[in-house]
Amino acid sequence: KKSIERVIMVIESLFITILECAQLISADISGTSDPYVIVSFNGQSRKTKVYFKTLEPVFNETFEFKNIGGESEEDLKKQFVVFEALDADVLSKHDYLGTVVLPLSVIYDPVRDEGKRRK
Repeated sequence: KKSIERVIMVIESLFITILECAQLISADISGTSDPYVIVSFNGQSRKTKVYFKTLEPVFNETFEFKNIGGESEEDLKKQFVVFEALDADVLSKHDYLGTVVLPLSVIYDPVRDEGKRRK
């Protein structure tokens, strides 16, 4: 009989820190925006707090995404993290400022990051 070995990679948590946004577009009549960021991964979303009247917000907020992983390293490479910047408005729909989509492999590479996992 041939035995088949199968490696299952499970990452319990992924921590993502939103540092800042730069050169955002003005969405308000005042020439500024009230930006916040929604970060989404693997069906989960987190939102930063809103910073008022700025085009250069410094968030420095860390979010934990739990229960992530895949059957293989290839599964992980196929996943993406989406960062969406929006302008908060009180009386109308929030304005779109921009989106960045990053493959998880840009943020986490099991070979490069071996031994750097949080304990």
